[in-house]
Amino acid sequence: MKTQILGSLFATAAAFALVAAPSGANADEITMATWGGSFGKAFQKHWTGPFEAATGTKVNLIFGGSATNKQKVAAEQASPKIDVLTMVTGDAIDAYQRGLTVALDKGKIPNLSQLRDLAIKKGDDGGILGAGLWVTALGIAYRTDKVTWDMKKWTDLSDSRLKNKVGLPSPKYSNAHFVWWSNQLAGGSPQDISMGMKWLKGLGTNVILEFDGSVQVLKQMAQGEIWAAPMLDVTASRIKGVPYRFFVPAEGGSAGVDVIAQVKNSPNPAGAMKFINFIIDSKPAGAICGELKVKCVNKNAKASGSLVSDADVDRLMPPPEAIINAKKGEWLETWAKEITPLSKR
Repeated sequence: MKTQILGSLFATAAAFALVAAPSGANADEITMATWGGSFGKAFQKHWTGPFEAATGTKVNLIFGGSATNKQKVAAEQASPKIDVLTMVTGDAIDAYQRGLTVALDKGKIPNLSQLRDLAIKKGDDGGILGAGLWVTALGIAYRTDKVTWDMKKWTDLSDSRLKNKVGLPSPKYSNAHFVWWSNQLAGGSPQDISMGMKWLKGLGTNVILEFDGSVQVLKQMAQGEIWAAPMLDVTASRIKGVPYRFFVPAEGGSAGVDVIAQVKNSPNPAGAMKFINFIIDSKPAGAICGELKVKCVNKNAKASGSLVSDADVDRLMPPPEAIINAKKGEWLETWAKEITPLSKR
């Protein structure tokens, strides 16, 4: 759910802007399309700056959202100008299936061995379509000054004491991950989300807000309009001025993994692989995760500030992104008919 935040960084997209225009194929430079804002600044501090200093290879940056950058790569497919790009997993799968990116070479990117299994994203052909950068957890955040009991489970969202105080992330904002997880929680099949819809409708008058972005839910929580909401950990870490708790419920949650991928026929494939290998190493990985307060997927990295524990990660489930990609349009229509009215009373 970025914000893919991510988010997961479920929608962390900044306004599309060119920071440094690529000057064509050059062994001493590469171009990366990635997220902007606080993410872009952190990347410059912990990735591109140290990489340039260590290798002498310049890194040009193009800032935009996951889908926007993927579309740019598609538009330039006949003559690529981008070497690497970061994406949410769903976009990474789509890009790989369309031949926009290539499988990562484990022999030339040996630091892939440092990543947790859930961070190695593979295509149907077994090729590694992207290297995970961090994992974002879908859990629940709530105001501890308003909710005076310990919330422990997803079903606690239906507690009568939360009447008119629960917000839900729209499927467009959460990349439909919350729809999938609700259905998973209710015992449904990805091919039929009716059980998930029934569970969500059971929240009834507790639901007062359907939010389409992190800014909206953070504002409403700070103002006390809502007391609890399903949320990514990286979003919850930005709650300011009020006491809160974020937790991964006992039943588990959805795991979002943002990845870096290599563009097919890129201007500098050797430089691209060297860069990917550099940033997924334990030191850069730990530094970026500490800065962004996300959970590292590098097994050797040291980082602090994440709201997610190792035990939480073990209880998270990666969504079936290929199914979600295929079903997303249908799910959005169902949500609009059955769930959106809950917040429109």
